[in-house]
Amino acid sequence: MSWIKTGTISVTNGSATVTGIGTSWVGTAQAGYGILMPNGLLYEIEGVVSDTSITLAKTYEGTTQTGQAYAIVPTQGLTAVLVDAVNALMTNYQGVYDTIGQGKFPDGSLSAGGMRFNADEDTGIRRTAANAASLVAGGADIIEWLSGGIKLNKPVTGTAVQSSASDATSGRILTNGAHGLGGSAINLTASDDLDDITASGFYYNTTGGNTTGNHYPVASAGSLLVIYDDSGRATQYFTEYGSADPSTYVRALGGTATWSAWREIYTAGTIVGTVAQSSGAPTGAVIEKGSNANGAYTRWADGTQICTHKIDLGSIIAAGSGTRSAPYFTSTTTWTYPAAFAAAPIVPCGVAPDGTGNAYDRAVALVVLSPGTTATGSINAYRFTDSSADLNVTAHLSAIGRWY
Repeated sequence: MSWIKTGTISVTNGSATVTGIGTSWVGTAQAGYGILMPNGLLYEIEGVVSDTSITLAKTYEGTTQTGQAYAIVPTQGLTAVLVDAVNALMTNYQGVYDTIGQGKFPDGSLSAGGMRFNADEDTGIRRTAANAASLVAGGADIIEWLSGGIKLNKPVTGTAVQSSASDATSGRILTNGAHGLGGSAINLTASDDLDDITASGFYYNTTGGNTTGNHYPVASAGSLLVIYDDSGRATQYFTEYGSADPSTYVRALGGTATWSAWREIYTAGTIVGTVAQSSGAPTGAVIEKGSNANGAYTRWADGTQICTHKIDLGSIIAAGSGTRSAPYFTSTTTWTYPAAFAAAPIVPCGVAPDGTGNAYDRAVALVVLSPGTTATGSINAYRFTDSSADLNVTAHLSAIGRWY
């Protein structure tokens, strides 16, 4: 190592202090080095006080001098210097080795995590409690992992998450409202054709105007439930809005990739109502019943119709003479059905004579001629015997046929 000669020194006889002028001894000179003094002798340095002050191991024996040249002689080699430097480094590193060097970090805080970035100290990792830590960003706990599980404090976003409520991409995380779950159902618009909606989920249509050309069962606002499997099969259920007895319809998509026709699901509120049909297929209620001045009727969805009525025919001896060729009979009447038939029905009937008397006098028969689609022909009750005893007769009528 080079000798140190920068500046000059002043010394006093009998003093161990060397004062430097223009010197810089801290970091360059050290205890144990030699210093060549103005009297020509080499003295040992006991310590470096400052850049301009050194203490000698023994007092200066020469004459007092000012502004004299000097030379500090290093007494250690490069190896010794290196050892000193390494020792200093190890001393400084020991604290790191005992903690971070063994993967042990301080707890940290929201503003300065135990592991953090120089340029962004409120972002990193911190320990929040026993067996608990969190990822911190912007001074807030974003993800916490605990002995009992993981806690997310911010919404999850990115390509691994659904991009919309109707996103059906395989493997993506569902969000609240996914496919209509946990929130509002997916809104359908006039551009949504039900034939194209096969993803399982809950949907709703707010207006009947959206149904045009979009394969709805009815032109109505309503909700749609879709159930799909990965073989290409699906089932749709549509329930209309705005009715005290809303109707629900169902259809299916099978292996032919063609939707079936919509079919109504009958409930306690829709079994009895107005029956209807289209091209022979029922489209209304299962049973319809009604009555008017002409009697009562019941219609079934399969087309069957039954009408019933009672008519007072009056006196059994209103006409005729009681002979074989001209028996007694009632006045003639007809029956207009309470509901029309599609073809002439069968008209089974019976009579109920009133009053009391022997069976001979009460033996009568009812005759109904030419039943049509809206009414019968003439109706009369005839007495079998020549008895002239009067009695009143009531006709019990029924007609069985089809309304389509």
